[in-house]
Amino acid sequence: MMMHTGNFTRRAFLGGSFSALSLFCTGAPAQASAKGPRIIIADWALAETALGIGVVPVGITDRPGYDTWVSRPALPGSILNLGNRFQPNLERIAAIKPDLILASSYFANMQPALAQIAPVEKIDIYTPDGDPFEQATTAALRIGDLAGATQSAHQFISQCHARIETTAIDLKPRTIPPVLLTNLLSTRHMRVFGAHSLLQGVLDRVGVSNAWQGSSNYWGFATVSVDQLAPYDNAIMVAFEPISDTVNQALEQSPILTKLPAIQRFGLQKMAPVATFGGLFAAARFAELLRNTVTPLAARSL
Repeated sequence: MMMHTGNFTRRAFLGGSFSALSLFCTGAPAQASAKGPRIIIADWALAETALGIGVVPVGITDRPGYDTWVSRPALPGSILNLGNRFQPNLERIAAIKPDLILASSYFANMQPALAQIAPVEKIDIYTPDGDPFEQATTAALRIGDLAGATQSAHQFISQCHARIETTAIDLKPRTIPPVLLTNLLSTRHMRVFGAHSLLQGVLDRVGVSNAWQGSSNYWGFATVSVDQLAPYDNAIMVAFEPISDTVNQALEQSPILTKLPAIQRFGLQKMAPVATFGGLFAAARFAELLRNTVTPLAARSL
């Protein structure tokens, strides 16, 4: 949905050369041609997707936060930090003179101000009734189309799907216990991911069961207390990094956490940062990290 037309045309986005293949081979996004589009991205899931395709934005909001919570694809040094995600530096954005701004409905309150600077394209991966995995694929196609990188977008999608399918093949001969996928918020509370999450879409495709069958919001998680996970005695508990120093200390000393049956049986499995509210790149990355995490533990469930 375009919120502002201005002088934006599809032709403005042609001429850039993008290669998703270089991202998957080198771990770093391809560099956009100097003639390519000047895109600013407010939403990390869209930024991750653009980089996966090989479309390098000129700026994103909260670059340090992306580095901490998303991590991959890594941001090239050329990408500018445009301030807080919910209160971006509008003067800095205007000075960049972008051709297009990508955002999601999550940033609806700031879109009118952004639309005074450049056209705003709203692309949603997370909606109340949608499937995040399918919508992540649609988002990649849309970004590729807007950036004149349609072929690279198709390559990127094929590569992500292939990585997930390879993980499924690797895990199929093994007996994998159900998993609990968590963000540890404090010593007593955590997010647990379930239905409607991007992570659930990956679990379904690689053949691993989610131990959490409780309710979840349209972002795909529920906030629960530690004691609510006490009944899960045959589940691998995964905690996404980063984990605060306070929680890390509690993991060594707190009887509440250390005596959780899942942790006593399998240990707490810490996983490198993954964009749990991310796009297709995050889905493929999670599949591979999950395989590496659960494969050594498969025998313990027997």
